[in-house]
Amino acid sequence: MGIALMDMDQVVEIGRVNPASPILPKPSDISTICYTPGTTGAPKGVTITHAAFAYAAHATYLSLQLQERTTYLSCFPLHLIADRHNIYALMFNIVRIGFPSSSSSSSNSKRQDKVFADMQKLHPTIVFMLPQLLRRAYAESIAVTTEAGGLFGILSRIGLSMKIANFRKGNGLRHTLWDHLVFKGIAQRFGGSLETLITGYSRLQPQVHDFFRAALSCNVLNRYCLTELAGGGFMQTCESLETGSVGVPQPGIDICLRSIPSLGYNIADMPCSRGVLLVRSESICSKHLPLTNRDQASNMDGEWLVTGDIAQFNTDGTFTIIDRLSNVVSLSSGDNVALAYLESIYSSHPMIDTVIVYAEENEHERELVAVAMPKHDKFVAWARSIVPEGSSSDMTDLCSNKLVAAAMVEELNSVARKADTRQTHWIGAVYLEPSISDQINSSSGVFTETFSIRRRSVAQHYLPAMNSQRKLLDSDDTVTISLSCASDTTCIGNRAKKVTAKG
Repeated sequence: MGIALMDMDQVVEIGRVNPASPILPKPSDISTICYTPGTTGAPKGVTITHAAFAYAAHATYLSLQLQERTTYLSCFPLHLIADRHNIYALMFNIVRIGFPSSSSSSSNSKRQDKVFADMQKLHPTIVFMLPQLLRRAYAESIAVTTEAGGLFGILSRIGLSMKIANFRKGNGLRHTLWDHLVFKGIAQRFGGSLETLITGYSRLQPQVHDFFRAALSCNVLNRYCLTELAGGGFMQTCESLETGSVGVPQPGIDICLRSIPSLGYNIADMPCSRGVLLVRSESICSKHLPLTNRDQASNMDGEWLVTGDIAQFNTDGTFTIIDRLSNVVSLSSGDNVALAYLESIYSSHPMIDTVIVYAEENEHERELVAVAMPKHDKFVAWARSIVPEGSSSDMTDLCSNKLVAAAMVEELNSVARKADTRQTHWIGAVYLEPSISDQINSSSGVFTETFSIRRRSVAQHYLPAMNSQRKLLDSDDTVTISLSCASDTTCIGNRAKKVTAKG
C-alpha cells in the first residue's frame, strides 16, 4: 500500500537532509476560524486574519497600563476569542501566563473554587473573568463582611462605604486601615497581587463593580468585545470610576449610532444619544462559516459592521450597552422594554442568582415572565416562612410551590418598584429553577459558553413548566402567603389576584 512506519527520529532526519524555506503568512492570510456561540441562531466560525488579530491585540495593549512584568491567569476556554485576544495583547509586554486546572466558565462550584486556588499559587497581576463568576464571589464575600453580624459586620459596612467615597474623590483605591482590617482575606483569595481585573460579555451590577474595586484595591474594567473585531471593542480606562458603561472605543475603532424610531431609540435623544451600534475598523472580520446570505446582509452596511446591540453615548464620552436589538420587545401597553436592563434590576435581589426575562404571548396580551434561579440558603430560609408548617423544605419542592411563586413575583417586583421601573414593565409570573448548574450543563441550550442567554431556547424549554404553574395559580382566586406586610395585589399569570398576608 506504500505505507512506511517511522519513528520520530527518522521524521526529523528527513527534514534535516531536505531543508526547505518556511512559508511565512501574509497579513491577509487567515490566522484562525474562531467559534462564536450566537445567542439568536446557530454557532458560527468567524474568519480572522493575521493583520486583524495583531491590530486588535495592539489596541488592547495600548489601552492597558501594564507594569514592566505582568502575570496573567487565563480563565477562559481558548476556543472563544476573549482569552486568545488577551494573551496576544499581553505578549507585546514581558508576560508570564498561567493556565488554570479548571475553566472559570464552568458552572460547577468546586471547579470554580479551583480557579481561586490557582490564583493563590500564581499570584496574577491581571485576570479576565465572567460577571457570573464575579457575582458568585461577591455573594460569598459580602456574606462574611458587610452582611456579617456583630462588630466585624459593622466595621465592614463602614469600611466599604469609606473606601468607595475615598476613591470617588480621587484619593486612590488603597486604604491602609480598611485594606488590612476588612478586605485582606478577599484580596488574598484573588492571589494578593491583582492590579487589573477585566470583565465582560454581560452586565455587571454597579454594587458588584464598586465592591471589588474597594475589596481588591485594583482597577475593575468593564469591556465589550466582539469576535468580528478579533476580540477588540470598548473598554473602560484605568482611571475610570463609573459603573454600568463599557468605557470608550479602543484605538483604531470608529463608531456610530443609528436611530430605531420604531423602538423609541434616537440619536437625537437628550441628554444621551441612543441607537444601534455600528463599528468600523481595520480589524473587522465579517465572514462567517457556514456563510449564508442572511449573515452577509445583516452584518455589514458598506464598511460598517452592524453589531445588533443598542448603545447609549453618555455625557462623559463613554458608552453603555442597553441590550441586544433582538431582546427589545414591544408590550401590549405599547411600551418597548430592554430585557437585559430588567434582568440587571431583578438580579440585584439578594435571594436571586440569575434571572431571565422574556415576553410571552397568550390569548389576552403579551406579558413579561421570568425564570429565576435562587441562591439556595437564603431562598430556603425565606420560602419556609411562606409555606404552611410541616411542608417539605426540599429546594425542588419549594420552587414548585405556588405560594412561594406568588410571593416571589411580589419580591422581584418590589425591587423593580424601588428602581422606578414602570409597572407595565414588571413581570407577571415567575418560574423558579432549583439549579442553575443543571441548566448550564444541560442540552437545553438556555446558555452559551459565556453565560449569554438564548431567549428563544428559554421560551421553548420553560413553556410546559410555565403553563403547568399557571394552571395551579389560576385554580384559586385567592393565594394566601405568610408575609409580615399588609395585603397587596399582584399579577400572577395574566390576571390580578389578591395576595392575603398571614401574620
